Amino acid sequence: GDLFVSSILHTLVSVFPNCRMFPGDETYKKGQQFNAVVFCSPSSAPLRFRPSVPSDYLGSAARRQIFTSFQERELDINAIIASSSSSSSPSPSSSSSPILIDDSNHDLLREWQTESAVQHWYTMRKALEGD
Repeated sequence: GDLFVSSILHTLVSVFPNCRMFPGDETYKKGQQFNAVVFCSPSSAPLRFRPSVPSDYLGSAARRQIFTSFQERELDINAIIASSSSSSSPSPSSSSSPILIDDSNHDLLREWQTESAVQHWYTMRKALEGD
């Protein structure tokens, strides 16, 4: 759940000095499962995106909508990490979410992946139910 996502983000920001996160679509709601993309860079320079141009859209209205609005939906990675760390779920590494590249977390990662897969299965099952 939230601690799994927080741990992934914590791992990324512990390795890369610059990361930015965006939900996969405009229907993101806090506390619900969602797809996201995270861009990270080893550079100390801020991670910036150029404005989109018509040739980026390849004639697709969906691509146009995504490319022209995704930066407005940016999520605060540090706030996500902090909110999960202060939740009621205990964390194995003091008050913050664990870094997943730590060899001591293999069993924890396996457990979270299983839980996440089951949650995703139920979410997709509900979304794909026939009317």
